[in-house]
Amino acid sequence: MPTRLTGTEFERLVDYRLSKYRDSGLADVRRAGVQAIHTPDGWQVIPSRPDFEGPTIRGHVDFDCKVCSQASFSLDKYRAGEKTNRRRQLKHLYERARYGVRCFFLLHWNERRLETKYEPAITYMFPVHEEMDIWQKFERAEVKSLKRSDCEEYGTIVPWTCFGARGRRLEPDILAVL
Repeated sequence: MPTRLTGTEFERLVDYRLSKYRDSGLADVRRAGVQAIHTPDGWQVIPSRPDFEGPTIRGHVDFDCKVCSQASFSLDKYRAGEKTNRRRQLKHLYERARYGVRCFFLLHWNERRLETKYEPAITYMFPVHEEMDIWQKFERAEVKSLKRSDCEEYGTIVPWTCFGARGRRLEPDILAVL
């Protein structure tokens, strides 16, 4: 597994693995489309959906890819009352989860080398469902960010594997944890 990734690099690796799932008939998870509204001035694109959604052999999924290089992943832009794309994404995930869709953040923590401790790179599937204790605390402003310890408690480690016997590059194996 790579020790440092940008958000774009991580999304590309996830997209590549999802294409392998499609080719093998295991899933048809694709980048989510964008919404648009027609105004008197023309079409206005609203980039608000999570990154990927679609059916798998283990149920429907809807998720957003995130990369964090800090001690915690800030949730400020997801806060209620904010009119941001991220708040719209979170509301979308809450709504879909009500219907049994597996909604989550695919959260990759980059390696961190500090003077007194070392944190290896690791990827988690972090569920997003408004009935979860941590999301209720977030909505009450008791939680402001996600930490690795939150991922350990609520999430599931996503292994990085090569796809198939001839696979040569490591990607997050999302189906392994569904």
